[in-house]
Amino acid sequence: MCTSSLFLWLVLATLMVSANIMVPNEADSDELKDAKVTYRTAMQLEQGRGYEAALAKYKEALGAFEAAAGEHCSPEVATTKHNVANLYGVLGQSEDAATTHQAGYDCISQFVKSDAPRASTGLAKKTLLASTINMARSLAVTGDIQEASDYLDKAEQLAADKQVGDDPPFPVILTAYEALIERYISSKEWAQGKKLTLKMVKTSKRLAKKYKDASDKQVQMLQSRVAMACTYLGQFTTEMDEKALDPAMKWYSEADEIISEFDLPFEEWHTKLYFAMAMVLKDKKTNPDTMLEYLLRALEHCHKGSCKIRPMLLYHAASEAMKFKAKSKQKLARDYWQELKGIAHQDNGPESLEFADATERIGHIEANLKNMNKAEDHFVRARKIYHKLGKEKAVEAMDAALATIRGTREPKEPPIDFDDLTGQQFHPEKFW
Repeated sequence: MCTSSLFLWLVLATLMVSANIMVPNEADSDELKDAKVTYRTAMQLEQGRGYEAALAKYKEALGAFEAAAGEHCSPEVATTKHNVANLYGVLGQSEDAATTHQAGYDCISQFVKSDAPRASTGLAKKTLLASTINMARSLAVTGDIQEASDYLDKAEQLAADKQVGDDPPFPVILTAYEALIERYISSKEWAQGKKLTLKMVKTSKRLAKKYKDASDKQVQMLQSRVAMACTYLGQFTTEMDEKALDPAMKWYSEADEIISEFDLPFEEWHTKLYFAMAMVLKDKKTNPDTMLEYLLRALEHCHKGSCKIRPMLLYHAASEAMKFKAKSKQKLARDYWQELKGIAHQDNGPESLEFADATERIGHIEANLKNMNKAEDHFVRARKIYHKLGKEKAVEAMDAALATIRGTREPKEPPIDFDDLTGQQFHPEKFW
């Protein structure tokens, strides 16, 4: 999950941290007031996703802030450096992003140790906290994992400082956790990932409790991070021990309860959570009804055209629904195979193995529903494609199915081993 969507979330988080710092006030010099106006213009461009224009404007504001600060750094200079760095990341300039984040951190960490008039203020410490978090998540995405973890520990210590006040950049520290957890997942360091995720659960629950009276949007943001951390824990649990299905399900269920209670709007995450819950039940070989229900819930959140894993979900849901005798389930499976057939036609063509596979499965469903003429039509079409592709085993299976449909001999159960045949397009090896 950790790609451009994460970078955009990091940008949003930085905007939330910096918004209050950049409000002009009476104590500011005219030069500083003008710089803040330029900064807020950049922020508006960024919110509108005009990233290149925003970057140019942030650089203009940075020059003005540096001129106003003189020989010292300032909270405004450090904050703007991180804004510039985040946009470098969004625009794919990862080396510039890392260098500029480091410059922002060095700036504010030296400032708080200096004899500058504002060096010991709560604002300076809040800026140092935000800067430390920026370093943690920057390193988590492209740098050294252990160094990222060390910065995250520093951030937790700074967040506990009472002088930071009751309004720390609470959502931002959780983005650093997410970025680092994603690195552990990609490097398959399950034990370290689980250890860090347990800390994220603790921190996110603490913040959710502390800010329970915040705005609905802020509460949802925090609770979504609790749900996200619980989902990660479910994954780490099964990665470390494939037999630990019940403990994994416990974490997934907790995430599901939070999603339901707070009506969280994070569609992609819901999809992955419900798919993960379905796969746990599949591995346990229990509760097929509930497993199918989770697959259907995953599909509800996985919309046509925008959800890349929809074909895989359709494949699983259609395959499982076919196993039920109820007509409603058979019809549901038929609908899903029809959609998969359309995807196969678009992606692979009308004479592809995937298209034949979906066509054949629809034929079996029509036979189950006693629509023998429709079943025969689908088997004939599938057989023609299999023959053209040289899939003799599949051709023999179609001959057997057609013989059964036409009543020339007793049916063979099952007529074909689907998993032996195809489905690779719809069933990739790695989901997360």
